[in-house]
Amino acid sequence: WSVLLLIFGMLGIGTAMQESGSAKLLIDQFVSFAAGLDPIIILAGLYLLTSFLTETVTNNAVAVILTPLVIGMCETLGLNVRPFLIVLMLASSAAFATPIGYQTNTYVYIKGGYKFKDFIKVGLPMNIFMWIMAILIVPVFWDLQ
Repeated sequence: WSVLLLIFGMLGIGTAMQESGSAKLLIDQFVSFAAGLDPIIILAGLYLLTSFLTETVTNNAVAVILTPLVIGMCETLGLNVRPFLIVLMLASSAAFATPIGYQTNTYVYIKGGYKFKDFIKVGLPMNIFMWIMAILIVPVFWDLQ
């Protein structure tokens, strides 16, 4: 029950971020910063932003909130939306650095008796590896512009 309550609570936080405008504020800041940058840099930044948010909220909430905002960002910047959405989904699913980011992590954290720092020790290098691989592989299959 504690895992389900955490998931529902985090979805509520995600909804609050969307309703309050804080999620849009993040993307607006990202767009103003990203204008004029190379698309690969924008892709890498989007992955990092999504990964950070996923580790602090939950993957489902981040994906739901950021998907329409990423579509708007791509349209504004004249970028192909598909690789950016794929990176968004990869980053929101590859949450290894905290027990909050993904339901299985939370379950293992509670039942396995792990400490928060255990996730950071093992999960942060995994997150970095996934970031590098996504940025290298996604543009091979989909043009960014």
